[in-house]
Parts: sequence; C-alpha cells; structure tokens
Amino acid sequence: RARAARKLALIEQKMADLVVMQQLLGELVQQCDAGDGGTICPIIEALIRE
Repeated sequence: RARAARKLALIEQKMADLVVMQQLLGELVQQCDAGDGGTICPIIEALIRE
C-alpha cells in the first residue's frame, strides 16, 4: 500500500508538471499567432533561452 501511495504521488506530480507545460506552450503558440512575422518566433526564443 505504501509503495502504491508513493507511486500515486509521483504520478500526480508529473500530471501537475504537464499541466504547467501545457499552459506555457499554449501561451507561446498564441504569441506566435499574434506575431507580425518580422520577429523571432517566441517558441524559438524560449528554446534558445533553455
């Protein structure tokens, strides 16, 4: 039971991390869609910073 509870906690943390990643990526896609085409894509900029 303790092992299953630890695994569940790990899965819940991973899911929370994925939600954050989904939100950030969604924001970057919206920024690209709103861009004027003359600037560097926000997604590329974010990847370069990483």
